Amino acid sequence: ISSALVPADRATLKAFNSHFVSHGGKLPDDYVPVIGPGMKEPPAPLGITGTARTHLTMSNARSYFYNCTFEADGWGALSTDASGGEAYLEVNDSIVKVNNSGYGAYADFGARVVINSSELHSATYTGVIAGAAEMQLNASTSSSGANVMMIHSVMGNPMEQGKLIIEGGKHVSQGTALLIKSANADI
Repeated sequence: ISSALVPADRATLKAFNSHFVSHGGKLPDDYVPVIGPGMKEPPAPLGITGTARTHLTMSNARSYFYNCTFEADGWGALSTDASGGEAYLEVNDSIVKVNNSGYGAYADFGARVVINSSELHSATYTGVIAGAAEMQLNASTSSSGANVMMIHSVMGNPMEQGKLIIEGGKHVSQGTALLIKSANADI
């Protein structure tokens, strides 16, 4: 159920030429769904399933990946959570695959996610931006079963603004390319 990698508390993680996989697992019989600390599955409003995120950058940590492959059976491949306002996740020349329900990358409130020259293939979303967060897709390609990007407000504050920058590349989705829910967006 845990993530394969979790840098936190201002840690810096750099990975080169690596392959990361998360399969998830069965939820404990006594598990009660929660949004926040202790969460072992994605929040229901995201409309996805799974029990593990392959990589999770937390609490002002910084993560850098070069020529890596990420695979997730569900929930998500690349994620930020409890960012603290300075979390940063950068992926370069890599491949991201989400085989079942889930997202390729998630930018949590206060986080910045930058994906350069990479391929993302996701069953549901290429990416999700939660509230006042930023995601950049530079010279990358993606395919998704639902949307290229979903931008939403986790806390329901309509003043939050998600920021999406797409420069170059090709992005294909089976549904609406950009889905904006309960948040302002700078695209």
